[in-house]
Amino acid sequence: MNRWWIYQKERFPLIAHGPLIAAFSATAVSYSALLRGPGELPRWEASVVAFLVTLG
Repeated sequence: MNRWWIYQKERFPLIAHGPLIAAFSATAVSYSALLRGPGELPRWEASVVAFLVTLG
């Protein structure tokens, strides 16, 4: 766990990249819902899953 913490601090700081990844994944989920038709809002769980997949 210590090695992962050092890696993320030096190469991929989550505080700096987390908001950008969250915005990207929420935009992708929202655009997908928009293409399915008007009136369909995505659930927040879909954005969380998209965030975790993009982060991974």
